[in-house]
Order: sequence, then structure tokens, then C-alpha cells
Amino acid sequence: TIEIYTPQFWFEQTEMEEFDARPDRYGPSVIGKYTKGIGQIQARFNTDDEDPVSFCMTVVHRLLERIEEKGFNETGRYQPDGVALGVYHA
Repeated sequence: TIEIYTPQFWFEQTEMEEFDARPDRYGPSVIGKYTKGIGQIQARFNTDDEDPVSFCMTVVHRLLERIEEKGFNETGRYQPDGVALGVYHA
């Protein structure tokens, strides 16, 4: 079972390219650096009250809630035959 947390605030990478393309920054050579070169569309960032530890705690909390609700073996059944894995084979 996988749980992913992403911060709620984001910006478009095209805005970052426009900011970096200013003459007092890097110049027009950065146009397309993030969107075409790296392939990013958006970038997310955390607030002052979030850090990597709070990210992890949020993920573990959500994961444990899901396990308590559905059961340990029923949180993610990706087997083709639909039979859940045993507890020790998960």
C-alpha cells in the first residue's frame, strides 16, 4: 500500500521560467528549461509550519486510518486473481 502527500501550494513552471528569463536573472536561455528540459508542469512547496517530518507523519496517519478502516490485507489488492495476499507475504 502506498500513500503520497503533496503540499497544497504550487506554482506553474512557466511562471518560474518567465521570472528566471529576466535580464537581471539568467536571461532568455532558461525558457523551456523546466517545462521542456526537465518535464515539470508544476512545482509544489511547503509552508513555514511544514517540514519533512510532518510530511511523514501525515502519510503514516492517513495510511493507518485506511488500514484500520479496510483491514491490513484489504488496503491495496493489486493481484490479478483478486485474492488478497497473506499477512506475512504483503
